[in-house]
Amino acid sequence: PKYGMTKYTADVEGGDGLKTLQPGDDPATANWGTKWRTPTSDEIKQLLDETKCEWTWDAAKKGYTVKGLKTGNSIFLPAAGGRNGSDLSYAGTSGNYWSSSVQESYPDGACYFYFLSDAHRWSFTYRDLGLSVRAVTEY
Repeated sequence: PKYGMTKYTADVEGGDGLKTLQPGDDPATANWGTKWRTPTSDEIKQLLDETKCEWTWDAAKKGYTVKGLKTGNSIFLPAAGGRNGSDLSYAGTSGNYWSSSVQESYPDGACYFYFLSDAHRWSFTYRDLGLSVRAVTEY
């Protein structure tokens, strides 16, 4: 294959066409069991469309509080930064969360959501970086 990879390379010659992590490759499933998984980028986008996000900055915690517009329920996403090898960067100032979705036009990358104190955005990056996972489950 062009990029030396066949798994999760949908648009690359010799790729397998997978666009979402399979359970055996999903870090949420591997750590918490088969009822848990990493959300897709569409699910995270839907969550953000239906919530109000507020930067939380105090002595106890730094990150995003995500509160449902209809339910009032909330979750907290720590500004845990990210890792490149053993180097930790931006802890306390940025949150970086994987989705289970592949970035189809970027064969060795995957989609992720990130936030700073004043904004949140979508992007994609190399799969070997250490970013946070916010596991979800069906209930």
